[in-house]
Amino acid sequence: MKKKGLLFILIPLIAIAGIFVFLQLSTRPLPDEQRNLSTTDITMQVRIDDPANRTPIIRTYTKEEFDALNDRERARLKDTVNGNVEGDVPAVHLENGTGLMEFTFVRTERPAGDQTPVPLVSENRPELKIAVQETLYSEAELLAIRDFLTETEEGSYRYVIQRYLNPGMIPADENTEFHTESMYIEVHYQVDGELYVSVFAVNTVEK
Repeated sequence: MKKKGLLFILIPLIAIAGIFVFLQLSTRPLPDEQRNLSTTDITMQVRIDDPANRTPIIRTYTKEEFDALNDRERARLKDTVNGNVEGDVPAVHLENGTGLMEFTFVRTERPAGDQTPVPLVSENRPELKIAVQETLYSEAELLAIRDFLTETEEGSYRYVIQRYLNPGMIPADENTEFHTESMYIEVHYQVDGELYVSVFAVNTVEK
């Protein structure tokens, strides 16, 4: 009887502790070691001049793996790169309607003692697919854009992101002094004959 009574007390306590831990983890920014993950030994790095020093949350797959994701898995992926909490995603501050993002592709597994990732050259011109939304949590895609990265030097790429929407397309924006847009971005590229897809999200802000 004592064991049963103890279990009767412990089970709710364990459940409450589990809920508390879950809430703690889900209401904090994603830690650095979880922000850029890949299912392969290739990943993408994105440099953004974010005033809060935030880095994008990036997930990388082979194209075959990415194409095999079902709708539920794609929705979960989108939720992941959107961050645990509001403000977890970096913001590009636009000047005169444009801002800069810089890209490199690197190998995550390197020889022992080699700590410096060497940028890899994509064998095709990396392509972007951008879904522009009112916020990262909006279901509606207001605009779809397909474009390409520009190679600035061997293994280094850039993209000039823009203000894509007219103010009237974002009702929530009318009563603020800032124009904000949110974007879910796929980058398609090729290394050593293998096609890869990296995804991340970003906000743009213009005063």
